[in-house]
Amino acid sequence: MHYEEHFRGKVVYCNCDDPEYSEFWKFFMRVVQPWGLKKLIATHYEPNAENFSYMITAEPDADENFDWQQEPVRTPLPCNGDFRSSACIELLKDWGYDVIEGKLAIADIMQAAREGKLEEVFGTGTAAVVSPVKELVWKGEHAYIGDGKIGPVTQKLYDTMTGMQWGKIPDTKGWIVPVEKKY
Repeated sequence: MHYEEHFRGKVVYCNCDDPEYSEFWKFFMRVVQPWGLKKLIATHYEPNAENFSYMITAEPDADENFDWQQEPVRTPLPCNGDFRSSACIELLKDWGYDVIEGKLAIADIMQAAREGKLEEVFGTGTAAVVSPVKELVWKGEHAYIGDGKIGPVTQKLYDTMTGMQWGKIPDTKGWIVPVEKKY
């Protein structure tokens, strides 16, 4: 395949529900060696179950050939797959918001949308920082959030987090660690 040259020596993260059953994961498992992938990673999250990250690592030898592990290494995920952003929670509390941490049923979210009480929804993550959600669909019902644009709280979180990361605003939390360039 013509993709091989683009993947050689690269790390691939498979965004899949369960690597043990995912055809996406199985495909990359088959091409780890022939394509010379450096690393193949996937995570599995299932509510109320033990969750894992799966990783295959290949290290190049002196001739840049990759030796790879046949079976993925399974590593338990901390917090049972809970990926809440403690940074966002801390900022929201600092700004005077009542932050309630717990389970929230999708039926309740959809009811709030029907009643016009759902103003903003966002997700947090490492690469995405804060991402607005403009629509939810559940059991064929659509809930449109706001006017389809980023809300003021989501925007403020994004601007604050990226502002600190990029040095545009002071890091008042001590979250940013300078990395010295060495050449």
